[in-house]
Amino acid sequence: MATLELQNIEKHFDSVQVIQPLDLSIVHGEFVVFVGPSGCGKSTLLRMIAGLESVSSGTISIDGKNVTSLPPVDRNVAMVFQNYALYPHMTVEENIDFGLRMAGMPKAQRREKVIEAARILKLEAYLARKPKALSGGQRQRVAIGRAIVKKPKLFLFDEPLSNLDAELRFQTRLEIAKLHQDLDATMIFVTHDQVEAMTLADRIVVLRDGRIEQVGTPMQIYDDPANVFVAGFIGSPKMNFLDANITAVSADRAWVKIPTLAPGDFECCTLRSRPAVGTEITVGVRSEHIDESSAVLGFPAQISILERLGSVSYAYVETSHGARLSIERRAQRDDQVGNIIHLQLMPERIFAFAKTGERL
Repeated sequence: MATLELQNIEKHFDSVQVIQPLDLSIVHGEFVVFVGPSGCGKSTLLRMIAGLESVSSGTISIDGKNVTSLPPVDRNVAMVFQNYALYPHMTVEENIDFGLRMAGMPKAQRREKVIEAARILKLEAYLARKPKALSGGQRQRVAIGRAIVKKPKLFLFDEPLSNLDAELRFQTRLEIAKLHQDLDATMIFVTHDQVEAMTLADRIVVLRDGRIEQVGTPMQIYDDPANVFVAGFIGSPKMNFLDANITAVSADRAWVKIPTLAPGDFECCTLRSRPAVGTEITVGVRSEHIDESSAVLGFPAQISILERLGSVSYAYVETSHGARLSIERRAQRDDQVGNIIHLQLMPERIFAFAKTGERL
């Protein structure tokens, strides 16, 4: 295991700044996921930690040792890539063994480490096969096995599931989570898939345009997003956003008018500050926080699209005033496209955002 400390890290490619100054601390045994859209800098940041990209400024420390200028081989980290990077002419055993052989480790000791890695990854039956005789998931496990035998201080995963189909992604995700528990290792995992981030991470680092937008546990990020970007990126389906105006404010809540929903005011209970009456804002509410209501208390909406997923369905509805919302439906098996339903927002789950995108 290892601790990792990034202090005021920056990265430039010529005149383009791809990593803005950032700080991050990762403790022993943590599973941290870097998540964000394509081009946000997450893979570049991972490669800087690995030593595959130089640092324009700032310091990288592993277990308190400054490794900023050290080559990858001297950092004691192992990286698993998206494209496996296996040698096609070598067997599974030879692929896993390759790094140890290059390091000059005795054959008997290498064999012991390979067998142990194969046991952990359930590859014992495939040691004599070559990569072309393996499935995508098995090839990725071989790549992980090559990392395991090095006994690194840090495991770095660069979108390792992107080339797998849905079933293999799910299975390999479980295997990586179990591997983290078994090895009690420090791991950093890069993905653009927020489901992978939510299911794997002890902590999530949300990145955008080379900046850290928010760091927290999966449920902290989900339940208490720092801004519109995080609220919209984490969660599926994405949070509903609506234009609104502040009509009244008290010590810990506000009342807002949402013209596209209904003529009346809505209570908003998740304020961090006290915006002035008349302020134009954006309100956000997740699909599971919109309840069915009576015709007297709720606002009407028509179902335009239904996604039935078995135990849960998602209805996409439109109001007569032009709002479009996604709504989670768990017990309403008789929903049909075209039905009119009446809805209400849970006041304690309505988020308020300034027009700049920051939470209010």
